[in-house]
Amino acid sequence: MAENTRGNINLLFRGYVYCRDNDNISTTNWRCVRKNSCRARVTTRGHRELKIGLREHSHPPQQEVPSVPEEEAEMFCYRTNQWCR
Repeated sequence: MAENTRGNINLLFRGYVYCRDNDNISTTNWRCVRKNSCRARVTTRGHRELKIGLREHSHPPQQEVPSVPEEEAEMFCYRTNQWCR
């Protein structure tokens, strides 16, 4: 996660940038920052669980994925029940 220029938190995952859409009791929904042209979404539960939405991105990744230690790069995708980067 990273702070954007407006002081809000963005989610960075697999080279794509997501902004917070809404919060529920146990989850946070995120949408691609290119909301007018891309309908991709993800949902997080806590800091280590992530659910990838059904819609694909309509554009290539915005950022190169940084090289970080494996334990910091992984999130548990609870839709697929697998660890992912």
